[in-house]
Amino acid sequence: MLNHNYIVIESIPTEIRFLSHLTLLFLYNNQLTGSIPSSFMLLSNLKRVNIANNQLNGNLINKFNSSNLVQIDIANNFFTNSLPFDLFHSNMSYFYATQNCFSGSISSQICNANNLINLQIAGLSSNPNCNNVVKSPFNPKIHLTTNIYGELPSCLFSMSYLQVFYASGNGLHGQLYDILYNSNLSQISLSYNRLSG
Repeated sequence: MLNHNYIVIESIPTEIRFLSHLTLLFLYNNQLTGSIPSSFMLLSNLKRVNIANNQLNGNLINKFNSSNLVQIDIANNFFTNSLPFDLFHSNMSYFYATQNCFSGSISSQICNANNLINLQIAGLSSNPNCNNVVKSPFNPKIHLTTNIYGELPSCLFSMSYLQVFYASGNGLHGQLYDILYNSNLSQISLSYNRLSG
């Protein structure tokens, strides 16, 4: 663990690939910059990754060997393109991606993570440093996104283990499915969307 060290480096070193037995990688709150090296794919034993609250950027698709990952926190960075839906598999339990610079829609592949307990995808494209962010005229502390579109997949509301679900500030539209059927859902936040129903 190297959290709260405020290390300033160009990028995460590619030599990380030599840590083949690594199961936990906690590098949050370090002011890390650059993109995730492709050598992350070689870390097949990783179970938990926390790289939140840095200045990391780039595409995350096919960057992690997701077979053993159960928890990933990539919140408060500058990651772009679509969410890395390849990470959503049956072992994934906790996924945090708030305040980044993602774009696109939310795929139903997210429901492949049928053991998901905590899903926090609020403000997927709302990092204040994204080019597409505008401040809310009602509350200047709220950043609204323009790069996320589409509907929430209906399968999200029938995931039997899901307890926490945050998807505020994404500008999503469509029908809000009946969430009362999910008895395990204890926290939900869907504000600043265009949902109905």
